[in-house]
Amino acid sequence: MDRAVLVKSNLKNAVLQRAVLTRSDLTDAVVEGADFSNALVDRVQQMALCKYAGGKNSVTGADTRKSLGCSSSRRYKEMSPSSPEGTQVSEAAKKEFTKTIPKYRE
Repeated sequence: MDRAVLVKSNLKNAVLQRAVLTRSDLTDAVVEGADFSNALVDRVQQMALCKYAGGKNSVTGADTRKSLGCSSSRRYKEMSPSSPEGTQVSEAAKKEFTKTIPKYRE
């Protein structure tokens, strides 16, 4: 979703985990209950969304403000997908995902 124009879009309860939203325009987007965990969001866009973001995602249970890193800049840095300090995918989840990948050759 790099450079996506999502002005006034309805992202209510959207799961945007690990989404790349760099240089995207989310002006006036409805983000109530959206989960931005480990998403890559420009700092300016993140600050704008934090002004009105709220709620919890109905699927993941993530708090929208926390998933955006609204509380502090340090938390925002920790939530970068490449940061070893951020939330990590469990080994069990990785193995389950690997099972879903089609095998073309053995």
